[in-house]
Order: sequence, then structure tokens, then C-alpha cells
Amino acid sequence: MNTNNVLFLGNGINNVYNGKDESWESLLKKLCEKYNVDYQITKVLPLPLLFEHIISFNFRKNDKVEIEAKQFIADYLMKFYPENLHKLIASLDFNNIITSNYDLTIEKAMSKNSKFHNLGEIKETHYNLFRRYEIGNTTIWHMHGTILNRNSITLGFEHYSSYLRMMQEYLLFGNNYKNKIDGVKTKLNNNTLVKTTSWIDLFFTHDIYILGLSLDFSEFPLWYLINKRFKMKNGAFKNKIKNKIFYFYSKYDFNDIENSKPRNNSEQNKKSKIDFLESFDVTTIPIKDFYKNESYYETCLNKINNIKG
Repeated sequence: MNTNNVLFLGNGINNVYNGKDESWESLLKKLCEKYNVDYQITKVLPLPLLFEHIISFNFRKNDKVEIEAKQFIADYLMKFYPENLHKLIASLDFNNIITSNYDLTIEKAMSKNSKFHNLGEIKETHYNLFRRYEIGNTTIWHMHGTILNRNSITLGFEHYSSYLRMMQEYLLFGNNYKNKIDGVKTKLNNNTLVKTTSWIDLFFTHDIYILGLSLDFSEFPLWYLINKRFKMKNGAFKNKIKNKIFYFYSKYDFNDIENSKPRNNSEQNKKSKIDFLESFDVTTIPIKDFYKNESYYETCLNKINNIKG
């Protein structure tokens, strides 16, 4: 078991199986249909804004629409089941997996047990700094919540913004719960950042391999964390933060990146994202394959194995 390596898994792995009804795009279409919102118009919006649009469009006539929408999402994702790639990841020796996904496909691929219990130091209701499940020797951190607790599902700018505030407080000062936990800065100063109590800790102690995550600019809590880590790593804590972060992306999407001549705004955004990541000391690794192919993820996982040894 490689205890110093963490897989950070995004929703891209589920989109490989987009031909099936059980996909994120299919869910968004059904959610828009349920709440009478034109998906073709709203699909260009960042996910947090799309969700807020759905809620605001229906809020005047139903102030419980946000709770209902999250329950709809939870019920829909509950039927997701492990595919080939989920089973492949489950067979690898990651001690920690962080995922932005709400579904339980990784857990299901690792265990036939249908019941998973939150073992976090703090039993959060709306946020997900400490929420974790353990299967064998693997800890799975759902940073955006899970379908087992609909209120934990992080969607919409309001929820994202509140979550960012919680992340900042934990990173700089510790939490404000009754069960007090020191923040990352305090642990680094005291050399006590040994026991992992939050997935945020891992960004300062373990090598992180980010896979299947678009990391668009609406993911501002993650961008904050990557940026803050860079400043700490190259500032007051330069002798204490030694881990690395790797970001895998499909070069299929970056046809003109080598010439620095993006053909449209979408490609410009993608190129800007890679430039930003590299400026924050994140190692970017291009893969010459389409990101919706199983072979793309198989290649990425093989490269990860080669890097971590």
C-alpha cells in the first residue's frame, strides 16, 4: 500500500459511459426537464450557476425546490454502478482517494456492502471537510458531499461560497465546531500534520494525482486551495511542504497549445488553465487520447503507477 500517494478523481470517469442513461449529462437534462428549464440554453453555464438558475426559476412557487432537487440528484445517482474503470481503480493500492463525485461507484467497486458510514472526526451536515468512508485500507473523501446525505451535496454558488469560507477557516485557524481540530497552518508549525483529519491535509503532505477533473474556473474553492498551497510552499513553509501535485489532461483538447494559438474561447480557457496550474507548481501531464475513452484513463493510471513507483 502506497501511503504517500492520493488519487483525486473527478466526474470524467463517469462520462466515459455517456452512451448509457446513467451519466452526469443525462442527469442534468432530467433535472432541467423536471423543473421546466431549457437545457440547450443553460448547458453552457458553469454547473454552480446552472443549478442556481434552476432553483431561482422555481423558488417563488416552491421554496423547498433546492432540497427536492438535491434529493432528485441523490436518487438518480444511487443507481450508478461500477464500470470497468471503477473496478480498475478499486484494484490499485491507493491509501486515500479524494473525489468530487457524489456517487458511490468506487465504494461499490471495493465492497459488496451496501451500507457506508461517515467516519469523519466531525459529523458534518452541510459541508465535507471531514466526511470520509473507509473500505479495507482505503479512505475515500467526498469533498463535494455524497448521495447518502442530500444536504451535503455541494451545488450552487451559495453553497460553494460557504464551503470556501469553511475551507479557509480550517486551513488558517482550525474549525469552529465543539470538537476543536487544529488548522493546517498550526499543524505545520507544530510538526503535527501527521494524522489526516481532513482531505485538505493531504494537499500539504501527500503526492496528489488529479484525474478526470475538468477543474474549470467555477471550482473556485479548489483554485483557492491550490493557490494558497503554492504561496505557503514558497513562503513561510517552504521547508515543510515537500509533496507534489500532478494534473492529467487530454491533449486531444489542445490541438494548438504548442503553438500558443487557441482557435476559440474554449481552447483559450483550457490553455489558460494549464498555464495557471503550472504557475502554481502543479505538474501537468498531457495524454494523447480522447478524454471520453477508457484507454485514456488506463494510460493515465499506468503513468501514475510509474511515477509513484
